[in-house]
Amino acid sequence: MKLLGSNLSFLSGFSACLFVGIAGLISYYIWEKREWMKSSIKKDPKEQPLKKNWRVEIIPWMLVLFILIFGSLLMYIQVMKFDEAIRMQTTFHEKELTQQFELAESIRGGNWVFLLSKLLEQVEAEIKMDPARKLSEESISRIAALSYSLTPYRYPVGDSLSAKSYSPERGQLLLALSKMNIDSASFDKIKRTVSFEKVNLQNADLREADLSGVNLSESNLSGADLRGINLFGCDLSETNLWGANLTEANLDSANLYRADLSWADLSRAKLNKAYMNSVNLTSAKLKGASLIGADLSLSTCIGTFFNSANLNDASLFWANLAKSNFQNADLSRSNLISAVLIETTFNEAILKETNMINAIVDRENWIEYLSGWNVREADSLGTVLKVEYDKNKGKKFSIKKIK
Repeated sequence: MKLLGSNLSFLSGFSACLFVGIAGLISYYIWEKREWMKSSIKKDPKEQPLKKNWRVEIIPWMLVLFILIFGSLLMYIQVMKFDEAIRMQTTFHEKELTQQFELAESIRGGNWVFLLSKLLEQVEAEIKMDPARKLSEESISRIAALSYSLTPYRYPVGDSLSAKSYSPERGQLLLALSKMNIDSASFDKIKRTVSFEKVNLQNADLREADLSGVNLSESNLSGADLRGINLFGCDLSETNLWGANLTEANLDSANLYRADLSWADLSRAKLNKAYMNSVNLTSAKLKGASLIGADLSLSTCIGTFFNSANLNDASLFWANLAKSNFQNADLSRSNLISAVLIETTFNEAILKETNMINAIVDRENWIEYLSGWNVREADSLGTVLKVEYDKNKGKKFSIKKIK
């Protein structure tokens, strides 16, 4: 910013010198061509006046006009540059203040680690004294109070700050509590009263943990080992689960709105009646997964593996299913309305031996359109399936088996 300010000062000084220099040249030019002015003062009536040359007269005024225009334009440019410099300086200071604040938050978070470790030591000592491994109401209240104090912040990652605000301390608290083998009734009370939003559990090991009903919205669980985990009824909206291993996980009735599950492994996972509106399942594996009654409306399922998955009664309304593999999958009674409206949707999707009986579509010639969308096995589907108008479902059509 100092360099920019000095450049502006130099330009201003240079412009002023240039302006004075041009003004001096014009003055000299007028002095040299002053004979035309003398003609206006007639001392001797007999003296013949000099013939005026209009070109000579107009040139100085043109130069004056040029200087005025040039000076105004230069001043405008200088003002605009000065205004831009002020804005840049303000943005720089705001960014600097934000970074200082976030670093202060990071330091503050580091101070909470000491209190967190002390609390966990007290919890562990208490459950060891009780054969049933129960926790007192007082201890649960202390855990809840500490959790709400562990607010999310942007913490240092290498030479910069994290893209989003998370709470690593809340993540450590949840991870530690899940591995303490606390009495189920006490742990259920903790899950109901303690806030675990925006936790950072990247690459964490939470295999077979019972986190049912926990609010994990907007958290970072990318790359985490979540095999066999119980996330029944959890709020995982806008949570980052990129590349997470959710093999055989229980996600029944979970809220996965706008969650990122791209490249995640959900093989044999339970996602019955899960709310997956606008979820990202790009290149995810759902082989043998159960998605009965799940809502995948507006989801992105490009290159997703649904092999042998159960999508009975699921909604794929406006879903992008390009290059997805539905081999041996069950799509019976599923909602496929608008899932194949544009040419790229379902492009090269695999429907080999897919059960689509009673699936709902929005056009009578839906099966014929599959060939135009390069859907594999589309030709064979036309020999065993047909589309019929379903008067019980308004202006909708159902896929039926040819008898």
